Formats: sequence, C-alpha cells, structure tokens
Amino acid sequence: MVRKKGSTLVELCIVMAVLTIVITMTVTFLALMSNRVGNARASDDVLRDLSNVEMCLKHVVSSYDNTDYRLEVGASKQTLYVFDTKTDERVTVMYLNDARDTLIVEGIMQFDIKKVKGLRFSIAQSFSKRSLVQCTTTYEMPNPDDGENTILFAFATHAQGASLRRK
Repeated sequence: MVRKKGSTLVELCIVMAVLTIVITMTVTFLALMSNRVGNARASDDVLRDLSNVEMCLKHVVSSYDNTDYRLEVGASKQTLYVFDTKTDERVTVMYLNDARDTLIVEGIMQFDIKKVKGLRFSIAQSFSKRSLVQCTTTYEMPNPDDGENTILFAFATHAQGASLRRK
C-alpha cells in the first residue's frame, strides 16, 4: 500500500484547534496588559501632578525663607501670597487655575495639572519664630470609581506667616 504525502482532515482540525487556543490566549493577554498600562499611566499622572504641587510649594517656601517676606493665605484659602515686608508689595502668588487645569506660581512657573482638583492652604505659627505652611491637596484617584483623596504637604519657614490675607 502506497501512502500519499499530505495531511488528513483530522490533522488539519487539530492544528486549527491549537492555533485557536494560542490566538485566544494571546488576545486575552494583550487585553489584560492594555488595561494594566492604562492604570499605570493614570497612576503616573497622579504622582506627577502631586509631585508638581509639592515642588511648587517647596520652591515658594524655600525661596522666601527669611524674615524679609510674609506669607498669607487668601480668604478662600485656595491661594498662597508672598509679600515683601519692607514695601508690602506682593512678590508672588501660588494657586490652581481650575478653568485651565494649571498650577501657577505667578512669574516663576506653571504646570498642567489634570488630576488635582483643589488646593487648600493654611499657615500655623510656632513658638520658635517659624511658620508652618500647609497645603491640603485634593486629587482624583487613578481609578475614577475610587473617587477623590487628599494629601497634606507641609514646610517650615522663617518667613512671617499670617493665617488670612488682610486685604
């Protein structure tokens, strides 16, 4: 009996079944990885935005860390002002522009902020002639279903502090 070269129908069906399983596993794996990449990107956005808030606050506090300056919080507690104590002129201001999703330190720097939803400043006086500048930052969690969360940034400074802006 002479056997013809080629594949039988059963062999072709087995190969197609194995290929189907491999393709299904690959597509499922890619879908899961795509979801993880999206979550990682969202987490990265949150961390970058919070890092920018911390960097701006640290810059303002460290740049004006002496008694020649006075720090004040705006009446809405969403703005941090820096005044020159000799001239009583405003040197800079830090705030979040909600309309443009931008964190601004006037005349110095600004960053696009997508995940930060609000800033709330306060200044506490201490007995050692230092002020504690606090910024409570409300931000959107990486997973939108988780809602919002807050983090507190605090820095000590020698600049004079006033709890609320006088003007």
